[in-house]
Amino acid sequence: MASFLDLQLLPIEDQFTVFAPKDVEMKLHLKNFGNHNSIFRRHVVGYKLSLKDLVNLAGDIALPTFSDGFEINVTCSGDILVLNNGIHVVDPDMYTTDRIVVHGIAKMLGLKEEEVRSMVSSEKF
Repeated sequence: MASFLDLQLLPIEDQFTVFAPKDVEMKLHLKNFGNHNSIFRRHVVGYKLSLKDLVNLAGDIALPTFSDGFEINVTCSGDILVLNNGIHVVDPDMYTTDRIVVHGIAKMLGLKEEEVRSMVSSEKF
């Protein structure tokens, strides 16, 4: 697993934030190995952003990810952080070091239409 993550993160900034979908959500979408890199990069930004940082930025910024052209918009709905118009941050600051912070999210971010088609076709077998 560590080698896989090392390959996914090269080259990457010194500090970063990962938005990690629930395990159930990952199991549904990771049947097609060819999509791993694209999906992973959509969930990583090149800044270390704690819950407090995200709350302060909410509504003011679109965070660029390591997937070209894909951004994460952060808003607040009451006391709940919401990403990209509907995906809740369900376990904020679940893992933190001096270089990385991981936030648990309810669903995967921005699956592309061709990835959804690929997953649907692979589930038929």
